[in-house]
Amino acid sequence: MHEIESAGDTRPDTGFKWRDRKGGMHSPADMETGHVFFTLRMIWNHSAPEHLKLRPFRQYTSFGAHYSPDYMRRAIKALVAEASGRDDLRPEWAADIRWMIETAAEFAAVPKITEGGG
Repeated sequence: MHEIESAGDTRPDTGFKWRDRKGGMHSPADMETGHVFFTLRMIWNHSAPEHLKLRPFRQYTSFGAHYSPDYMRRAIKALVAEASGRDDLRPEWAADIRWMIETAAEFAAVPKITEGGG
């Protein structure tokens, strides 16, 4: 297991489901480790200011109202908690998650996906 330290609460939000772009709902516990990581990375890259985005960055558009700030906060909490307990989390993914946690204070506490750039 990779140690990912966070000042925040990383207890799993067992009721949380990630909604994919096709409308499918996924419990983080049922998602493959890569899917957990890259979903978290996508949220980060669409929420963080330009200088904090992880590269390469693929810009997505057409996010619906479902992706509210409250939903994104729940997503981040659930995905970080899930990733923290994975035995197969790649070391570079764990390092990226640690970096996200450490630098998150540099931007607004309310994660909001932006369309067309950050």
